[in-house]
Amino acid sequence: MKRSLPWLSLLIVLLVSFPVLQAQGPGGGAGSPLYVGSQRAPIQVSSLMLYQRFEDDDLSQLTLPLAVFVPVSSNLALSLRTGYASADGSGMTELSGLADAQVALSYHQAIGLGGLVASVSANLPSGESSLTQEQAATAFLVGQSFYGFRLPSLGQGFNVSPGLTWAAPLGEAHAVGVGVAYQYRGAFEPRSGINDRYDPGDELLLTVGLDHRLNPASAFALDLTYVHYQADEWRGVTYETGDAIALTGQWASTTGPLDVQILGRVRRKAGSTLPPEASTLLGLDATVPIQGRVRGHLRYQVGSRFRIGAWLQGRHYVASEAFRQRTLYDVGLLPELDVFPGLTLLGRLGGTVGTLQGLEAGFGFSWSM
Repeated sequence: MKRSLPWLSLLIVLLVSFPVLQAQGPGGGAGSPLYVGSQRAPIQVSSLMLYQRFEDDDLSQLTLPLAVFVPVSSNLALSLRTGYASADGSGMTELSGLADAQVALSYHQAIGLGGLVASVSANLPSGESSLTQEQAATAFLVGQSFYGFRLPSLGQGFNVSPGLTWAAPLGEAHAVGVGVAYQYRGAFEPRSGINDRYDPGDELLLTVGLDHRLNPASAFALDLTYVHYQADEWRGVTYETGDAIALTGQWASTTGPLDVQILGRVRRKAGSTLPPEASTLLGLDATVPIQGRVRGHLRYQVGSRFRIGAWLQGRHYVASEAFRQRTLYDVGLLPELDVFPGLTLLGRLGGTVGTLQGLEAGFGFSWSM
């Protein structure tokens, strides 16, 4: 009898093969845009309207994302993500509009006891990307990862990313996975009215991961990711932002109605040749040398139709030339109610304390057919 792959190994596929979509997922969506499995999944449509606000910087964002997942066949699937967002703050110019549409196509093929996933994802520049100087200042703040806004960018250039991932069991308790993805990133003008052409460098991503099943109800996964960034070009100046390496560990367990996941991740980024002005404009992810997080998530089945989830997270960003050190703690609740088969109502309520104080609240749905 053919043995199925442990699910944590296949998580490598989801985390590695679509850097375009990973960078701008709307949140509260239909899960991964990639399709992994040998049985046809249902069509899924989901959305979670979310309001986020940070008191310290008086900065807020309202997002209305949309995610659609369409299985074309038992091995082939297509997904689409887009959304609308509006951001504002004290002394800032409001920034609102549609976000870029992001599409992904994936194909899964069983090979022996293992599986191969080929994927291609693309960012279509349909959102707001050419901004006034005042709008660009708002967009810069919204795009900083320590805020965790659900739509950190409304628009950028055309991006396309093919990826290939293979995963296979090693005996009864272990599995291994390797993946490679390349992202072509097109040039665009982030500010209108001036010659401000920005051409981000392409990216090459390599990942290797190992999954160990501790017992029938729990497993642990560890993966190492390396990202090579080619040189960026801004205002005719070419510069390096430095490669990055990340180590991620995850433990998951299911005991009756309770699911628990604990994830830890640390990322180190090499030094860059960014001029001070570019460092300020490009933001934290391009300049911070080390960042890490630990996140715990649980989900409890209260009854036949109601589930309650909760998360607790700690994040740390080491100081850089452009940003001071930040330590943040996030906590929240995620209720889910099955109204009838196929339709689930989603809720989200959370807050952030530490270097910044913030709150978030959202309501949405997930529909499958």
